[in-house]
Amino acid sequence: MFDDTIVVLANKNNGDLSARHSTICVPYRCLVPLKVDCLLVACRAFSSQASVNQCFNIIPHCVAYGQAAGTAAALAVKAGIEPRRVDYGELQADLRRQGIELPE
Repeated sequence: MFDDTIVVLANKNNGDLSARHSTICVPYRCLVPLKVDCLLVACRAFSSQASVNQCFNIIPHCVAYGQAAGTAAALAVKAGIEPRRVDYGELQADLRRQGIELPE
């Protein structure tokens, strides 16, 4: 788990990788480009380690990243800040209110 976890994925169909990691937590920072402001990158284009990339290409998982990115964008606009400045706790609380299950 990460302090900025926004999605928890079930990982059941990836052989040895699934045996080692039955769930995978995705941190918000995966969606935030290092050198570009006012942008979030969701779906298959976000930053991740090559060893787990195959887990992120499933469409329902992409929907979850999109929901988190959209929620973060709305929070950023509402607060008048860049998406990289969104408070993780506030984002997680908002996602939980939407029915997303996240670790405490």
